[in-house]
Amino acid sequence: MSFFNSQIVRDDLEQIFQTYQHIAKMSASLPEMDHHSRIAHINETKRLVEKQKLFYTRLCLASNEDSEAFQMRERIDALTQAFGYANLNECVEGMLAILNDAMKKEIEENS
Repeated sequence: MSFFNSQIVRDDLEQIFQTYQHIAKMSASLPEMDHHSRIAHINETKRLVEKQKLFYTRLCLASNEDSEAFQMRERIDALTQAFGYANLNECVEGMLAILNDAMKKEIEENS
């Protein structure tokens, strides 16, 4: 069975997409958010990044046996390399560092 034909994979992709849509809607009102809402936004974004990281890991494992997964991994890696990262994991770690810094700043400013 192809990696992308798996119901689990399709469900994971749908969940990632729904989480992304939710965060995008939240982001529109970010300047007006109170402290607790901004923290919730950061946490939700971190959850999205972690979901993407887990999906990419599963994709990498599947790419050893599935040509469609291999091609998708290659495309993702090419995109992340265009932004100066070796692969998506490196990019994700950078995003998490930025989010952790934002969380720290948010907590310090409102302590």
